[in-house]
Amino acid sequence: MRIESLTISNFRGINGEFTLDPERENVVLVGPNGSGKSSVIAAIDFLLTGSIRELSGEGSQSLTERRHAPHIDADPEEAWVEAEIAVNGDRGTIRRSVEGRTDPSIEDDTGDLESVFESVESAADRGLHLLSRDEILDFITAKEGDRSESIRSLLNLRNIKDRRLALGNAADHFDSEASRLEREAKSRRDGLYSALEVDQDSGAVLLEKVNELRECLNGNTIDELEEEFDRGIESPSRRVVASPLLRTDGRQRIDELQEWFGSGAEEFLEAAESFLESCREIEADEDVLRDLERQQLIELGKDAIDPEAGRCPLCWKDWDPGELNEFLSDRIDQAEELQSKLKALEEEQEGVQQLLTDVRVTAESLRETLSDVDGFNSGSLTAFVESLEEWEEEYNNGALSPPQQANLTDDEREALVQPEQVEAMLADLEEHIADGPVLDELEEAWQTLQAAQERYDEMISLSRRAGESRRVASDMESVHEQFISARDSVLNAIYDEIEDQFETYYTAIHGDESDFDVGLDPTETGLDMQVDFYDRGRHPPHALHSEGHQDSMGICLYFALFDWLQDQEELSVMMLDDVVMSIDAEHRRPLARLLASEIAGEDCQMFITTHDDLWHRHLRSSGVVTSDNAIQLSGWDIVEGPQTLGRPEMEWETIEAELGDGNVSIAAHQTRRMAEWFLREVCDRIDAKVPFKANSRWTLGDFQQGVISRYKSLVREAKAAEQSWGRDIAHFEDLDDEMTNIADRIATDGTALNPNIHWNESDRDFANCTPAELEPAVTVYRDLFNLLWCEDCNSCISTVQEGNSDVSVRCNCSSINWNLNRAD
Repeated sequence: MRIESLTISNFRGINGEFTLDPERENVVLVGPNGSGKSSVIAAIDFLLTGSIRELSGEGSQSLTERRHAPHIDADPEEAWVEAEIAVNGDRGTIRRSVEGRTDPSIEDDTGDLESVFESVESAADRGLHLLSRDEILDFITAKEGDRSESIRSLLNLRNIKDRRLALGNAADHFDSEASRLEREAKSRRDGLYSALEVDQDSGAVLLEKVNELRECLNGNTIDELEEEFDRGIESPSRRVVASPLLRTDGRQRIDELQEWFGSGAEEFLEAAESFLESCREIEADEDVLRDLERQQLIELGKDAIDPEAGRCPLCWKDWDPGELNEFLSDRIDQAEELQSKLKALEEEQEGVQQLLTDVRVTAESLRETLSDVDGFNSGSLTAFVESLEEWEEEYNNGALSPPQQANLTDDEREALVQPEQVEAMLADLEEHIADGPVLDELEEAWQTLQAAQERYDEMISLSRRAGESRRVASDMESVHEQFISARDSVLNAIYDEIEDQFETYYTAIHGDESDFDVGLDPTETGLDMQVDFYDRGRHPPHALHSEGHQDSMGICLYFALFDWLQDQEELSVMMLDDVVMSIDAEHRRPLARLLASEIAGEDCQMFITTHDDLWHRHLRSSGVVTSDNAIQLSGWDIVEGPQTLGRPEMEWETIEAELGDGNVSIAAHQTRRMAEWFLREVCDRIDAKVPFKANSRWTLGDFQQGVISRYKSLVREAKAAEQSWGRDIAHFEDLDDEMTNIADRIATDGTALNPNIHWNESDRDFANCTPAELEPAVTVYRDLFNLLWCEDCNSCISTVQEGNSDVSVRCNCSSINWNLNRAD
């Protein structure tokens, strides 16, 4: 999908309509800061996504497209962006308005545009269409998790994180559920022992006590606890059925809650406070906590100490090996001591949590019993259970995560665990029991046996459910680990491809780092990035590299991601918004070449903004953009919007127009600037020799002599190569003659430039040259430009090398292609 033309109406800084005609080609917008370049980028962003990236992100909560996308003096219905699109030879129109930003209008003859646009829109929604310096920093200097989120969002892999978290959360859920069921099973077991008045954790003792009760009721002994406790025994009385509170289990639960209100709650609050104090003590030692997290790394560092090196093997800081070994050993000892404290803290936490579980289970059982008793409202008991359960679950967040109830006052915490309404209800229940009939010995034995059976069954059921949850938790953890392993395998394959492309792009810009390599390694929660630093090992990108190098890395990583995704989906628009701000001047020309040779091809239409005129000219000389698509903005006005230059400087058409207007001095000045610029570019591309100057102040004469000499030398090599293959050399003889003619004309006609540029009081002819007298100078430099530039791709010729040898001279599209290799 290519943009043929773009019309922007009352959008951001544009008042009225602003039109661009890229004609499916790349575009560069060049102008000072505040000249309206970003309004054009925002308009394309809006066309593709229905949103504006500038209005999103941190601190943008009060910004909306409806309020802030239209020009300040326009209404939402007046703000829209429309593009004429070409797709595989077919044409169509896409229009999106602020008023209906979620529903773009798409018109085409074939109906194919909508599906293509959906793919482009999907990629754009993930941010792949636009790179600004903020996004560069997201790639390079971000934390592992943030970098991973940014890159996986671009790669459309965000659901991987969601699935990892879902599996991890499922494992945690079943693990917490198993722990809860185990605590409840323990509480039921304690209740069983209490009901049978057994003080030993022994199945044999339990069985013996059950058989004693059965004997009292004239029942035979049973051989195992799995048999029914009341098997073959008739109830001695039916009179207690009407009041479950008179049964042993009902009375026991009331007694247990009374004991909680008597001393249990106070015991719990003291234990909870002791746990908090232990937690605060550990949290206070932040250094040791960090050492605990890095214990494995410290141990590896200790093992890697080289007695001969005299420095730390991890950070390379100078350090006596003996002192370093002692220092690391001390840190390991402290970490191990803290590990013991953490284990004790976890045990303390489990004890506190068990106290809450015990009273909650008792309260739940009593609430269930009261459901069969008239005259008692269990609402206060339900609220008590919910409060206990909420507090109990807070302890599942980890030993170093105190419950929220820790922020309450002592009185507030006491009110939660000893509510007055429940205490009053217990008193009423005691009175109800006292008014009931007294059970005889047989009835008491029967009720005790029934209570024991109920608690035993509950204990067994809870234990089984706990075991099942524990097994599921283990299985989910295994699935989680297998998912991470599979994820890493797939992501590593993807990242390996991206790494290779990243390295290729980066070394194309930074030729002095030909051995540069990068590591993109997924971690459980993020993406680690390490880059080579001049064969001194890998380090984080912002550890040793300059800001300019970091920007280069961010751009190259973005290009590598874009390149990988082009094989997966429709990606046809790339916008680079002032991305070379801190890239060194010496690396901007190689970046322009990279764009021309690798990025700006048939599959991608680029929109580039910059305030750097030289960078814009690098883009032109590299063939990334043509002069027709170099839009120069001079400024911005709130009423008029962006102001384009009617006559951009340093253009042959502009120079001709100045001559036609009689502005000889301006035409001479612009001709010299134009010649200095394009000859400097040619010197770089064909490896022309210019004289060394310590102050780097080369003149037009330095550049043109180097270009003429090198060009004629290359023509001779090409002619000799063609002769060796037995081919016609007439074309190269014509080129040689043409350059000789141009050199002669520069020597004669070109001398008219300087007197019309530089003031010289003794030179009476300053600026007295007529347009007709200056025109030959302009013409000869334009002829030289045309000789060195390809009219098809608008790029400068350049030499192609293999090793240290020149093998050809080409333009970007190879319309100009001289072979320099001779036949053997």
